[in-house]
Amino acid sequence: MHDVRGKTLKGEEIQLADACLNDVIDLTLLEMKAVWIRDTVILDDNHERYLDHLCERYGIGAAGDRPRGIGQLAKTISSLASKAWIPIDQDFGQVKMIYPVLLVYDVLIDTPVHTSFLASEFRNALEPDATLQDGTMRKGRFRIAPLTIMTIELLESLETSLKHFRLVGLLRDYTSSCPDRIVSLHNFIAASPQYRSKMYASKSVASTALETLTEAQQRLFPSSSVPISKD
Repeated sequence: MHDVRGKTLKGEEIQLADACLNDVIDLTLLEMKAVWIRDTVILDDNHERYLDHLCERYGIGAAGDRPRGIGQLAKTISSLASKAWIPIDQDFGQVKMIYPVLLVYDVLIDTPVHTSFLASEFRNALEPDATLQDGTMRKGRFRIAPLTIMTIELLESLETSLKHFRLVGLLRDYTSSCPDRIVSLHNFIAASPQYRSKMYASKSVASTALETLTEAQQRLFPSSSVPISKD
């Protein structure tokens, strides 16, 4: 996974996505949004204001705004489908299926109503040529899965867990089981014996936490010789 660059037909270099995972016929495109919903908006009785704030935060702004987040994913896929944008250092020539993923820091966005609403907003922004019976969409030569919302915490867990299954397989099964995205990816994994038993804590996060705890122990109790357990 790495920053994905492309160019327009005029030769201008652009960013296609924050990261991608190219599995030849399956392409996962990822955009990250490190934003949070304001508490004042959450407590507001006007639900329309909340939905407008949600759209603004996650990339579906007013007409003329630079697309970000969801809007960037929709524009990138549309531009790839129309061949208006061409990838650099990536070969998407055999790609048939695209899985758009929005990475979020705010765990509130991982709740079912939010995942379904943002998936609907993504579909509207994409303006697909057709919506198929299984919930996937058609844009040019590509089939497009509904938008997947993934938290940074889940991504960190996948760092270790993906030794036991493939990300594209998880996204494929999630799309097959929950095309309306009423169930979040986190809850889908929690309810699935196939994936629940293969999820492990991130080794790098655990290692960093252990280093922090060890340093804290040394500063607070310099005479202690008992190491902090890794278990």
